[in-house]
Amino acid sequence: MMNRITLMIACLSLLFVNFGYSQIQPSKNSITKRVPAQYTTQKTLPAPSATTLAKDIDGGNLLPLDAVVLWGGPGDPDGEFADSLNNWTTQGIGQDTSDALWFWDADGDASDGAYWGGLTAINSPSVSNGAAVFDSDFLDNNGVAGNFGNGPSPAPHTSELISPTIDLTGHPDVALNFYSYYRNFQSEVFVSYSRDDGVTWEPLIQVHGEVPVNETTANAEEMLIYLNGAGDTDKFKFKFVFDGEYYYWIIDDVAIIERPKHDLILESIFYTPLSYGQPQGHIDTDEFLFSIDVSNPGSVTQTNVQFDAVILDPGGIELFNETIVIDELAPGATDSNMVLDETYFPANLDVGVYQMRYFLSADSTDQFEQDNFESAIFEVTTNVFQAETGNPDFETGTTVAGAPQWEIGNSYTTGSDLMGVPYIATSITFAPDDLSAANSLEGKNAIVALVEVTEDFDGGSSSDYLTDENLIVVGLNSLTFTNESDGDEITLTLDNFINDDEPIFLKEDTEYFALVSYPPEVGNIFNREVDYGDRGSFIAFNGGWFGGFTNSTLVPLVRLNIGIFNNVDENPLPESAMGIFPNPVGDVLNAAIDLEKPTDATITITDVMGQVVRMQSYSSLNKDNLQFDTSTFSAGVYHIRLASPEGSRTIKFVVQ
Repeated sequence: MMNRITLMIACLSLLFVNFGYSQIQPSKNSITKRVPAQYTTQKTLPAPSATTLAKDIDGGNLLPLDAVVLWGGPGDPDGEFADSLNNWTTQGIGQDTSDALWFWDADGDASDGAYWGGLTAINSPSVSNGAAVFDSDFLDNNGVAGNFGNGPSPAPHTSELISPTIDLTGHPDVALNFYSYYRNFQSEVFVSYSRDDGVTWEPLIQVHGEVPVNETTANAEEMLIYLNGAGDTDKFKFKFVFDGEYYYWIIDDVAIIERPKHDLILESIFYTPLSYGQPQGHIDTDEFLFSIDVSNPGSVTQTNVQFDAVILDPGGIELFNETIVIDELAPGATDSNMVLDETYFPANLDVGVYQMRYFLSADSTDQFEQDNFESAIFEVTTNVFQAETGNPDFETGTTVAGAPQWEIGNSYTTGSDLMGVPYIATSITFAPDDLSAANSLEGKNAIVALVEVTEDFDGGSSSDYLTDENLIVVGLNSLTFTNESDGDEITLTLDNFINDDEPIFLKEDTEYFALVSYPPEVGNIFNREVDYGDRGSFIAFNGGWFGGFTNSTLVPLVRLNIGIFNNVDENPLPESAMGIFPNPVGDVLNAAIDLEKPTDATITITDVMGQVVRMQSYSSLNKDNLQFDTSTFSAGVYHIRLASPEGSRTIKFVVQ
């Protein structure tokens, strides 16, 4: 049985949901789970015998377009759990959980548990006549906070909700459709079916396996599960299985339907930018590739399957639109990869948030169109590398007390052609959270480091960044917390670790680790916004390097801030190359450009600290008169810099 203290801490974290907090476990290895023997070999269902599809319709239709309902559905008391469980049966599995039963609840919620937390009921079409509920929370604590293990049936639980017998004679291809509302702590939920009236059952099909610890699904999440080979019997049954401890699973509006003919699914996209946010001078050479995984759980071959990828600028103007078509996708095909032939270089983009859109279509009309579209965003920044979006929906993570101190952060890569611009690393921004009993950061410490990664680094070394010869520490600093609060974004200036008297100059086309380390009782803030797909979502070291999670949205808030060193033109252009007027300037700065021949060039305006406030790239710049709006600039000293392959020229000016 699990550690009750761990469970208590996790349950108490529900109290912080309104403030954006939700404690997570740092590693799956830290969770020990007891599973009844009959389930230990039934966790994985080999493809393609079943395909699980989560449909968050958010108030839409109960069933797929043109669905043929064979059992249950609107108006059927068994399908709606109208006023009771009706002809369903329930049983707890194992000696300790025989009293762990599903029940009917008139309100369609699990509010009897101590850690329900005032959440909403299931938002199913027939919630007004009740829903089926398994409430592991209540069964373990009897609705009393802290009363762990003293409820009517202490956790862990394994409990089944079993349908009545259904006649599916003449219908060989069927699917299960239902509304689901699930909150996970240390549990898993499944469905299974039988073709012989429950004498034998098929292997369990996991549902909601993507739901993290202390997270919930949408309260109106519609599920469609294809049960290939399940039909054409008059002794069909199916069941819902809750296995584990805390919190609940609520089911309503259940139907068995004929397997849809046309249901393409855009399963996943590859998040192509190297990082969510990249500065203007460094994103231009980040080649974007467009790839999706597609499945066809429908019963017929889909023809002329088309994948479209579009990029829109902050104003909605289309920057990129390409298509690829495959002739056929066979029924039952899963995770077929489609890759565009064309790539995209995000050159000359203004600062702002951009959108990538992915569309899937075919000759047929899809019976479930809402899963044929995905989108993602990326940002062009002035001075910041960041892996997360900055959304306040965050979580915290920490190590086990007494474990070695973690270094955690993100990997950032500079542009491959900086055109001689002397970019420097200035600071690292991070956000801590104290999870100790004291619940105070005061007196605890944090260390930030910027580490240059050489081409020989393979990640397999057990050495940390201070001793690995393929990792070069270029910046370092530390902080002892005083009056900082949990979740505050803290920016700590980087000191040059190699030469105290020099700025930290960034190299072209080079990977850097921006890292922060804490004592074991302090965690780092994570955002759940960007899914980096098969790439690791962060970088960490704890006795060995860890490349983060794949197919995860858990990204630490550790950003690298950069600037430009204005006091050097290593290869100066002649004074005639650029002149400016007026100086001092009010609303408009004029720049007269006079180069020997047309050339690609970048003009950057920075403040006195080297922070970029305006950047613009040009092709074939020669003899031109340019204007820059300075009406929004604060009064002070600025630098304008012309950089080309032939050299650079920097001029100081003053905004009145």
